Amino acid sequence: MSPIETLLVDIGNTHLKWAVIAGERRSETKRINYQRRPVGDALAECWGGLVPPGRILAASVGADQVNAALAAWTTNRWALSPRFLSAQAEALGVTNGYDEPAMLGVDRWLGLIAVRRQTALPAVIADCGTAVTLDALDNRGKHLGGLILPGLEMMHRALFEGTNIPLQELPGPAERLGRATSEAIASGSGQAIAALIDRLLTDIAARSQTAPVLVLTGSDAPRIQPLLRRSGRFESDLVMQGLHTVAEQMERI
Repeated sequence: MSPIETLLVDIGNTHLKWAVIAGERRSETKRINYQRRPVGDALAECWGGLVPPGRILAASVGADQVNAALAAWTTNRWALSPRFLSAQAEALGVTNGYDEPAMLGVDRWLGLIAVRRQTALPAVIADCGTAVTLDALDNRGKHLGGLILPGLEMMHRALFEGTNIPLQELPGPAERLGRATSEAIASGSGQAIAALIDRLLTDIAARSQTAPVLVLTGSDAPRIQPLLRRSGRFESDLVMQGLHTVAEQMERI
């Protein structure tokens, strides 16, 4: 087996993703739902046969106990602690738009870095996962700020828990008006997210005098994409791309 220089880890709200850099190549991204079992058991299944890496770079929006379990496993198994990244005021051509830069979620920060490197600007990033986050970059790489709202499943759960609507299986969101309660819920939530993305694209176009590139990511992005009035590019592992970019930069320092 080739030596692994870097293990890249992306810990989301429900899934853990990872890829390895060996030589000059990054492997395919793999993922596992870590909420269905103890984190240590999930890592043993995923990484038990992995060649010990030279270093671990991690981006996490998970709970502190998840991060602690990851660090304990890698320390016990490989005598190696992960380096957890956080958002910076400025790096790799991106200027953080938050008043307190460190408060920007590291997943969003790495997404900005990935888009800055690979995409014409201005750009809008729509990450459609457990939550939906929207972020905008101007034509100089300045982060203009963002928006956060509940994702599809969270919207659905809020309706079922906060009303007397019976719990039911929902179809995929569609553009048309629902002819049943299940269709109305599914399409209402999907169209709400799509409408906000479309509005942000219009606002950034007016501000920049240039139509922004739309980059979509997240597990629900394929369900939202058909509802949009503007086409966008789907990237399944945008955070991993950002992690790889940071890893490459660290090699040059």
